[in-house]
This record gives sequence, structure tokens and C-alpha cells, in this order.
Amino acid sequence: PDQRIAEDTRNFTRESLRITVHAFDALLQFTLNVAVLWSISHLLTWSLFGFSGMGTLLLIIASRKLVKINCDQLRYEADFRYGLVHIRNNAEAIAFYAGEGPEKAESL
Repeated sequence: PDQRIAEDTRNFTRESLRITVHAFDALLQFTLNVAVLWSISHLLTWSLFGFSGMGTLLLIIASRKLVKINCDQLRYEADFRYGLVHIRNNAEAIAFYAGEGPEKAESL
């Protein structure tokens, strides 16, 4: 469990840094591209804003279920790891009381 916590912390830190750097990069590119587009055509700039806004809205609506699925997946994995640690810590008692069947049913 301690290794898993360390791994989760490392992944969280890495992803947080990656998201921050990508957000800054995207903001910089956005600003420069809008400046160039604005100098070319105001109508084209507003049309592209509308198009990208609709695409963003569509992606937000479509991805709501994916967030829930990812959260459920992480919860199932955590429950499974807990069950494995429980079996490992109580292996002697499980074997002594012939509790292999109930533990196997519970772990699946």
C-alpha cells in the first residue's frame, strides 16, 4: 500500500505539472493565433470562436460519463488491492478456519 500511495502521489504531481505547462502553452498559442487572425479578418475570427465553442461544449457533454467511469475504475482497483492485502495479512487465520471459499468469493 505504501508503494501504491507513493506511485499515486508521483502520478498526481507529474500530471499536475504537465497540465499546467500545457495550459500555459495553449494560452500563449491562442493569444498569438487570435492576434494573427484578427489582423486578417474579424468575421473569420468570430466564426472560429463560435466553431471552437460548440466543439468544446460537445466534448464536455460527451466526456461526463468518462469521468465517472474512470472514478469507478480507480475505486474498483483500490477495493481489489485492499482485499489482496487483507488476504495476505490474514492468510494464516483463513487457512486455519478453512475460510478459503468465502474469501475467494469476496475477492472476486
